[in-house]
Amino acid sequence: MANAVREAPAVAGSGNGSAVGVTSARAGGFWRTVVVFTVATWLAAGALLVLQPALHLNPELLMLTQFGPSAGVLVVVVLRRRASRALPYGAPAAPALAPVLVSLRPTRQVLARCAAGAGLLAALFGLCLGGLALGGRPPHLTSPGSVAGPFWLLAALQWIGACGEELGWRAFLQRHLESRYSTLLSAVVVGLLWGTWHVEYYGFGAAFFAAFMVMTVALSVILGVLVKGAGAGALLVAGTFHWLVNLGILLLLDFERGNLVNMASLAACAVVVALGVRGYERGLEGRRGRATV
Repeated sequence: MANAVREAPAVAGSGNGSAVGVTSARAGGFWRTVVVFTVATWLAAGALLVLQPALHLNPELLMLTQFGPSAGVLVVVVLRRRASRALPYGAPAAPALAPVLVSLRPTRQVLARCAAGAGLLAALFGLCLGGLALGGRPPHLTSPGSVAGPFWLLAALQWIGACGEELGWRAFLQRHLESRYSTLLSAVVVGLLWGTWHVEYYGFGAAFFAAFMVMTVALSVILGVLVKGAGAGALLVAGTFHWLVNLGILLLLDFERGNLVNMASLAACAVVVALGVRGYERGLEGRRGRATV
């Protein structure tokens, strides 16, 4: 897939100028896909936000806006297919698009990655709560029985919503960016887009939102490592990780109402865990490299 993006085939009989033109067109198409996905995701989320009260769906159980990224993927795929069909015979193909591979089959590899993600989140929340306790701030614990509706229903709907987001962010956009860039850079870009998409936190002030953005980028780096090479299992791995993050915030922390200290603490701990994951990944890559020499 990476070669398909980087190496634009020259048109028969064309000179170097034509080859450069094709490469430039492919580069433009690559980023056009990112822009189309992002805009479609935002527009779909806005429409779903308007639809939510009309369906009388309790937002504490499920936010329909979480399916905005899935709608963004659908728009990209539909537009790409239409553009491919409209090409005249012999014209250069449309810029390569990473296939959207989705599987909810819990293979051994997928379950191992989900378990690794759960362990990392246990460490993250443990560090956060421990730091808050040392600072004289007791944890804000929410009883599962006090949430809207039965907790099992909330947990099930939250998992569906998390997968609705991750179909776009990690199963599609991360893979698309990784076809040209490194896992780290791709994860940072996805984290920035993912964070700015959460407009519900804009009203809590610049400091709060800055801390929130640091958290989303750090979590995106962790997710980038977890889903790397997962193929169709990326959705299940990322969706489960995202789901556990949401449940952890709901039950253990109180930043949904703009608690800056809790938000900053969680962001700092996410950075620590992300740095640890990156260090571990680089160590593994170094050992593999030495083993192949």
